[in-house]
Amino acid sequence: MFGKKKAPPRTCPEGHPQEESWEQCPFCAAERAAGATGPSESGVRDLSDPAPSGDPGRGAVVVKRKASAGRPLAGWVVALNGEQEGTDFRLKTGRNILGKGAKCDIVLRDAYVSERHAVLECPATEGAYVLEDLGSRHGTYLEDEPIEQGTGRRIPDGSRIRLGHTELFFRSFEGGARPGAGSD
Repeated sequence: MFGKKKAPPRTCPEGHPQEESWEQCPFCAAERAAGATGPSESGVRDLSDPAPSGDPGRGAVVVKRKASAGRPLAGWVVALNGEQEGTDFRLKTGRNILGKGAKCDIVLRDAYVSERHAVLECPATEGAYVLEDLGSRHGTYLEDEPIEQGTGRRIPDGSRIRLGHTELFFRSFEGGARPGAGSD
């Protein structure tokens, strides 16, 4: 009221919120990498669409499996709450770093998420998907069970993951969520 007016939040030319330390917009980069040609390509789904049976409280998500930046897609996670609710984040084979840092593979906008919070390892062929905490301050949880730093935990298809206050629903292509497969 009597102090200085707070500056409006920094945004990129497309209107995405930005942190001061970011040199480029990770959201624009993700859209460019995905082709930004529609919901199945950009990874964003309209939550006003009716939700058919399948994922708990969510509509069926169709993700085309294609090579991206040299690594094929292995699955995805969907934000179930918070500012990014309904956003689908693609997982590539190999290590996927989750956090709020601009250099993470999956950038989450949550004050309780560390710069480099967790890693989700996705196999190139059949094998276990593994989640590991990277020493985050507020912890990484699989189905409400904490994951200790340095100990990876296998994550089954359909699991719920929590980083900070953000809850994610995990789907793997190996768990029956094959590209182009219709919902029952």
